[in-house]
Parts: sequence; structure tokens; C-alpha cells
Amino acid sequence: MRGSVNYTLLVYLAGMGFLGSIFIAPNLDISFRWGVLQAIGLAGLFTMLFIHMPQIVRYLISLTTLAVFQNISAYTVKINSTIIVISDWMFQDSHGGFIGGIIWGAMMLLSTAVVDDFRKNNISQILVSGIILTAFGTLIQLMWQYTSTPEFGGISKERMTPAYVMLSIGLAAILFWIIWFIYDKKQWTKNKSYILEPYGKNSFFMYIIHPLIFFILILIFTREAHVAVIFVAGVLNVILLWALSLIMDKKKVYIII
Repeated sequence: MRGSVNYTLLVYLAGMGFLGSIFIAPNLDISFRWGVLQAIGLAGLFTMLFIHMPQIVRYLISLTTLAVFQNISAYTVKINSTIIVISDWMFQDSHGGFIGGIIWGAMMLLSTAVVDDFRKNNISQILVSGIILTAFGTLIQLMWQYTSTPEFGGISKERMTPAYVMLSIGLAAILFWIIWFIYDKKQWTKNKSYILEPYGKNSFFMYIIHPLIFFILILIFTREAHVAVIFVAGVLNVILLWALSLIMDKKKVYIII
């Protein structure tokens, strides 16, 4: 997980996100919305500050950041003469806005601590960490659900709550271990899993272009469109993207970061 750092790339990601999030209304009002690329760029820059530190230190920094932010999110701020709770302010924007980007950084840093360099370390630690984080995330969610503590809890990507962060990383770590166990440890597929490979080889590019197809579908369909039609369109979207990734793999064309 640790190696040379391309800070310029992270800045580019954030910049691409800002450009892709510009909305120009008919009256020429320009607004910005926080998106995935901004979150990744800011989270990456945050993570790079600590990436070369020992695994246990990254655990402590990320978990401490989550705990501190959980308390800060209940504070109020004044924006354009309006008093609003920071957590509610974050809730108005995708991925928690700029403030939520700090927690995306903590989430990314915690992920590097969970996985670290699995090629050298005992991979069972990923499973153990995944189970522990999933358990803590579930406990925090249940505590909030039945006692309303903390005040702004739940599983929310917009509020970037600790329950969301821990459950996301924990379940992802467990799934990672299961996939490793099936494909690498036991080799139950006997290397006949090519259908999954092309998309993974160009996953970033597929992610970048999938909104284009999504917006085209929005222009075609109306609000009255039957759910079955939307479902079929979604399936065709997946097939189209996979077919494109297959063609690119056959041509040895890989767009990676």
C-alpha cells in the first residue's frame, strides 16, 4: 500500500471533480456540488500525510479523527445569517461536502491500516479487522437507533457517520477476504473467472464514463416510465459497460491511475 506518491494526480482528481460538478442554471447562475472525485482527491491528500507511518499509528489517527469529528458535527455554524448544525450542513451535499472530505480521508487512512501490504503480511488480519469494524459499526448503529446517542448518527454517507465508515470498511474487508479465499487460496474456479477481470482492469475509466450513459437515459425516460423499463435499461447499461471493458482488454488498452 505504501510507495511513491503522486500528489499531482490527487489534485487532478479533485479538479476534475469540480469541473464535472459545475451546474449552470438558465439564468446563468453557477453552482458547485461536491462529488466523488473531489472526495477521493481530498481524502488522498489527507492519507498521504500519514501513509508512511506504522500501521498502528494509522489506526489511531483515523479512529481518533472519527471520534473527534463525531463530536464536532453536533456544533452549530452561521451561514448567510442562518444557524445550522454542521451535520445538517453536510447532509445538504453529496458525500458530506468539503467538511465530509476530512472523514473520507480518515476512512481511506483506516482502509490502508486494515489492508496494509497484504502480499507480505498475514491476510487473516484483514478478516479479523473486518469483523471487528463491522461489529463496532453495528453496535454504534444500534446504540443510536435505540438511545439516540450520538445525536447525529445512523448509517449516512452524507453525514459521514462512524457507523457508515466502520461498516463500509468492515464489510469490504470481509468480502475481500472471501474473494481471496475462493480465487487464490482454494482456487475453486480453477482460473476460469475471466468474466470478472476486464471491468476491473479499467474500473476507473468505466466509472468516469458511466454517468454519460446514465444522463442519456434520463433524457430518454420520463417520470412515468415503468419500473420494469428502468430495470431493463439498467441491465443493458451494465452489459454495455462490460462489453466495452472486454473490447478494451482484448485491444490491451488500459486507462489506470
